[in-house]
Order: sequence, then structure tokens, then C-alpha cells
Amino acid sequence: MKTSEPINKTSRSKDHVLDHIAITVKAHMLLKQLLKENPILDEIMRNARNTTEALVGVRNWVDRELRNNPDAYAFYRREARGREAFEKLTWRDFAAIRILDYIDNAGREFDDLNLRGEKAVSNPVKLIWLAVTHGTGGAKPSFFQDMLQLFRQFSGRYTREMPDREQVEAWMERWSTGLDPRIVKLREENRDRIIQILIRHMDAGTLKSQRFAFAPDMSPDQKYLQMLEWWK
Repeated sequence: MKTSEPINKTSRSKDHVLDHIAITVKAHMLLKQLLKENPILDEIMRNARNTTEALVGVRNWVDRELRNNPDAYAFYRREARGREAFEKLTWRDFAAIRILDYIDNAGREFDDLNLRGEKAVSNPVKLIWLAVTHGTGGAKPSFFQDMLQLFRQFSGRYTREMPDREQVEAWMERWSTGLDPRIVKLREENRDRIIQILIRHMDAGTLKSQRFAFAPDMSPDQKYLQMLEWWK
């Protein structure tokens, strides 16, 4: 009599599961605004039969626009490097390079430290295409808000406003510096609290080190002073 062997079913990847999760109403509203402000993007997404065609379409569009600035295109192609080359980039160039970088790295997996190292797949164009074509992809409203701002930057709708010296100094005045007496005192109190915890653990034997060890018969005050020396 033959015994049937267990069938090992491979679970679908998280990325594949997200492909089937519907986006929220708020996300859909932001997507609608994104497409309204970018007719070319709208046309690319609606005519693309799959994510590959969407990626190629967006790449060709953005690449064509970036070529209008030879210096920026050379920077993107890594044919020009350094601060001097960087300074030649415009605000729109930054957006174009970011979009092309997304496409160049589409499908790559990264350790998401916000999710305790869980793998996250980067493919923004795919998420937009899924949302347009199927209303899915699982992308959050914050994603579409980010894309909306990115394409506004790319189209020139969103311009960069550099703060002047007075504005920067006004922002700085809102926060205490590390030399503020109150901050210095708080830092010293925090240091002393940590030192006392370390001393207790060293005395209890739960914290051992060949480099840092108290001499026999040291008093609490002597241990504290020794810790201050080590702290420097």
C-alpha cells in the first residue's frame, strides 16, 4: 500500500498578497488627483497592459524630460560626479532622478527596520498601475500623497523655497542648545542615573568586563568617581 507524500504548498509572497488588497477611499481620491494633474501619467497607466509596460512608459517619459538638461542626465548616468555636478541640478531634476531611481530598482527587496527587519519590496510604479487598473495594491494614502508631491515637483507645480538666514535662526531659537544650562543639568542627571545602574550591575556580577572593573574594597564614592573617568 502506497502512502501519499505530503504536498508542500508554497505560500504566496507578501507582495503578491498586497496586489489583491483594495486601496481606501482616501487613497483613491489622492490617486485621482495625481492622474488629473499628470495627463501623461494617466495615459501611460491606462494603456499599460501590465506593470512592465507601465514601467517602460514612465521611464521613457521621465528620461526624455531629463535629457533636456544634459548636466542632470550625466549626473543620473553617473558620468558626472562631485559637488560641482550636483550644484547644476534643478529642483525638477531631483524629482526626475528619484523617479528613474525607483524604476531602476523596481522589485528590489529591503529590510524594513520599521517592521523589525521584515522584507519590503520597492516598486511605486507598480502600485500606481495596480491602483489605476484594479483598484488594488494595498498602497496607503500616505504613499499617494508622496507620489502627488513628487510628480508636482517633476512637473514644476511644486517649487522649492529656500529659507533665508533669519528664518533658519528663528527655527533654531525655538529649541534649546546643548549648551543651555537646563539641558546641561538634565544631561548630567541622566549620566548619573545610568552610572548608578551600571555600578549596581557590576557589584551584582551581572555585568562583567575585563577592561572595566572596580578595584577591591572601593567605596561607593570611589566607584562613582571611577565611572566618571570611564565616562569621558
